[in-house]
Amino acid sequence: MKKIVKINLIFIGVIFLSGCGQQQPDSQSQPAGKEVAVQQPTQKITDTTPAAKEGPKEVVDKYANYTLMAFPADSQAKKYLATDLQAKFDTSGFVPQSYGIQDTPGSISVGEASVSGNKATVRVTGQFGQSSLTWEFAVSQFNDEWKISKISKVSK
Repeated sequence: MKKIVKINLIFIGVIFLSGCGQQQPDSQSQPAGKEVAVQQPTQKITDTTPAAKEGPKEVVDKYANYTLMAFPADSQAKKYLATDLQAKFDTSGFVPQSYGIQDTPGSISVGEASVSGNKATVRVTGQFGQSSLTWEFAVSQFNDEWKISKISKVSK
């Protein structure tokens, strides 16, 4: 009998030491006097503003920032292009070739839109140290959405 009691005590001790006898903390309660840090899940914020509510200047501004100021170009930029340019966007070198540059500018400035009906032009100037380049964006309205239909480098 003493042997059975000893075996049971050893068995209970092993269970207790393995953690089965420990009380799990309640997720709803906190120990008194201690703060518990709760990590919230992170969420990527993406621009979901529909292009239909954006004018030509805003479309060009977002596209230029997604492509000129980010390397590699952000895929969000593609939604601001007309269908024929969207098809070319995924090809290697489309962004630098469409601007005719190899390096990104240090800063850009986006001019005001010149609108005539469902067509507009917007100029963007990129600063490269002491020099600058200017591009003219042709923007057209398709189904109430402004889309970039052409990018041209402006000659000095």
